[in-house]
Amino acid sequence: MKKQLLLLSFAVCLFLGSQSTFAQAASNVQNQAYSSEATPKMRAMRVIETFSRRTDVSAEQKDAIITLFNDNQRKYSAIATLEDPKQKVEKEAKMQVYIDKQLKGILTEDQFGLYTKSKL
Repeated sequence: MKKQLLLLSFAVCLFLGSQSTFAQAASNVQNQAYSSEATPKMRAMRVIETFSRRTDVSAEQKDAIITLFNDNQRKYSAIATLEDPKQKVEKEAKMQVYIDKQLKGILTEDQFGLYTKSKL
């Protein structure tokens, strides 16, 4: 009886450990989309996903968003290579203002409002 109880408790611990490992892996994938080293496609898909849940996004808007982030890939790469953290934060903020300005021209007013709310 003790052996069975010990074996059962070992199996439960093993199962719980594997579940937490999978949960952490999924969380890391989500965090990659928000990091400064995220690819342009990941950034664009994050923006598109934000709208797809709440409102319709046309194919033209999707293409324009993806193009916007692809066109700015070189700038994102340059920011990621900066050594000075203060300068890096400053450049990221400027880049975010530029991206917001471009997205405002692509999205409707309602969609842009959802985008700004989702950033907070």
